[in-house]
Order: sequence, then structure tokens, then C-alpha cells
Amino acid sequence: MHWDSIQPARRYPDPAAGLREPRWWLLCLVYLGFVVYGSLVPLEWRAVPFDEALSRFAGIRFLELGTASRADWVANIVLYVPLGFLACAALFGIRARGAPALIGALTVFVLCVALAAAVEFTQIFFAPRTVSLNDLLAETIGSAIGVGVWLFGRWRVVRLGLAFAEGGRPSVLAALVLFVLAYGLFSLFPFDFVVSGDELAEQLTSRNHAWLISGCGQWLRCAAFWLAEVLAIAPLGFLLALLYPRWSWTR
Repeated sequence: MHWDSIQPARRYPDPAAGLREPRWWLLCLVYLGFVVYGSLVPLEWRAVPFDEALSRFAGIRFLELGTASRADWVANIVLYVPLGFLACAALFGIRARGAPALIGALTVFVLCVALAAAVEFTQIFFAPRTVSLNDLLAETIGSAIGVGVWLFGRWRVVRLGLAFAEGGRPSVLAALVLFVLAYGLFSLFPFDFVVSGDELAEQLTSRNHAWLISGCGQWLRCAAFWLAEVLAIAPLGFLLALLYPRWSWTR
């Protein structure tokens, strides 16, 4: 993708000049609250003696995951990616370079892992939450990805945000890029990927999947479903047309 085409106007010589640092703090705190809340819902307290809770947490282990649990595992990875990025931006800004950036990234990674461990421990006191090394591993992976995005790709994220607020063609392009990313994530949700031949065979024989047309019941329901699919993917065509206006009809 040509990122230059969605950069904001030249009046910001520094891509970070259009963003104020306190906004990163606000976004980070709001998202942190969302992570903690989402990890403890439905907020059903269960009384567990503290010594017993420590004993349970010390004995956590890896669990064998089914398809549904595997989807939750991947969701935990996705949940911690924005947290790692926003925490780096809030604590060290987006201008850090060299050794300070590396030290900042390592510091945030350790803090995110510590938070994940604290949340996992707290889940012992909330039903029906379960505690496992699987979740802790997923949250660690998500934190590492988020920190890596801040370390190596934060300027692209900032340029995309500035372009979205700029107005005009850059704003339209940025909005389409965000839509396509959201569409891709939504299409794969809940990330219940298969890991064996038996699971793949079960998916292929399911009525929820078909090579061309799936059995959706009545014709009116099918037409509405197909129309929704067409409208959902149409912005991708708009994005390609704006990025490559000189493409031939053959291409």
C-alpha cells in the first residue's frame, strides 16, 4: 500500500505535531479500564481465601483447548495488542528513538505482562472466569505485538490518524483503510481456527460454509444476506480505485 497517498498535508513537518501527548494517556487509561473490565465480566464475586487463591495461582497450568476456547485464546492476544502500543505512546511518546525507545519498549512489555498476571490472579475471585497459562501466554504475545508496533510502525499509525482528521482525499483514504482492516478482523472473528484434519473436515461438511452459495433458507433472507456482503466489500473497490486511478480495465 502506498502510505504516502494517505499522509496529511505538508503543514505538519513533524508527523506527530498534530497530536497532543495527553491524548495518548487518555486513550491508554480508557483502554486499560476496558481490558480489566472485559477480563472480569460478568463481575460475579466469589469468596476465596487469599491463601487458597495464592495456592491456585501457583498451580496454574496449560489447558487443552477446544475450538471455542481457542477462539477466546486468540481474542486475548488481540485484546493486549492496543494496550502495548498505547502504553508505550503514553509513557514514552512517539518521538523516542535509539536506546531510549528500546528501554521504553522493554519496560512497557514487562508492565503489560505484570498486569496480565495480576488480572489472571484477580480472576480467581470472579466466577465463571478460569485461570490458565494459556491465557497468560496469549496476553504476553499480544503485549509483545503491541510494543513491536510502537517500536517499528508507530509513525504509520500516527500518519493514518492525522490523515483521517485532515479532511478531503487523505481522510477518505484513511477511513477506507481502517474499514478494510476492521472488515478483515470481523470476517475472521471469533478466530476459531482449525488445527487438525478432523476439525477441517467438520468445517467443510458444515452448512455454515459453502464454495459459492450457503444454505440461508428463504429467498428474501438470502437476498438480504448477499446484499449485505456486497455492500460490506464495496469499500475495498473504492480504496483500490483511489490508490491506483490509472489501472487499466484488464488489471
